[in-house]
Amino acid sequence: MKQRITLANVNRLGQTVRVLVVFLSLASAVAGFAFCSSAPRLSPEQSLARRLTNNPDDLPALRASADIALYREDFERAREFYVHAIELDATDADTWFNLGLAYEGLAAYEQAGNAYRQSLQLRPDDGLAHSRAGLALARQQNFQLARFHFERSRQLLPEHPDAHYNYAHIIADLGDTAGALQLFSDYIALKPDDTDAIVCLAVVSARAGERTRALELFQSACEKGDRDACDREGQLREGSER
Repeated sequence: MKQRITLANVNRLGQTVRVLVVFLSLASAVAGFAFCSSAPRLSPEQSLARRLTNNPDDLPALRASADIALYREDFERAREFYVHAIELDATDADTWFNLGLAYEGLAAYEQAGNAYRQSLQLRPDDGLAHSRAGLALARQQNFQLARFHFERSRQLLPEHPDAHYNYAHIIADLGDTAGALQLFSDYIALKPDDTDAIVCLAVVSARAGERTRALELFQSACEKGDRDACDREGQLREGSER
């Protein structure tokens, strides 16, 4: 936990690659081999590469190749495959979403945000896409629009703890202390053992002048093994005694 709430702590949803056809594609890629064939077996990537060599516009193979590259964090290769797939069919929300993940991996946050917004045009009620769009916007310092997307994510994913966590960080940075207090509390109600969130709530409580509550929260996180919380509790007690 850093000395202040920062965007470095926001990304809690993780990269969820939305695979549409990868397993079907891989199965069909090797289906031509006879059961006892003496032909050499190809890896999934080799099978897909052969398909794309024969037909560069093989959409299922493009998407499957992109998904594999994204899983392996080969973001530039994934980007190339997804862009080509979108050139062939721009109506698939998941392909746009995965393209956003590839751009995030390349630290191209403006392009990532654009990809997520394209995904949301096709699927407006996608809570995870709203959250990723919010993250991309926050990294561009566009906190107000990021706030909108995080709020939508929280509405659409009320049982997803990190929807509350991400939104809480953004509005804390925007100075909405009361809102941050409520959202971190909502998150902790869902994940009571997350010491990072407990420390965040303690920090915001201290900023709001709620020292007693902040001390209790720091102590709780300290008892759960968070050494940073122990240090912060001691510092706050020393400051209170002066």
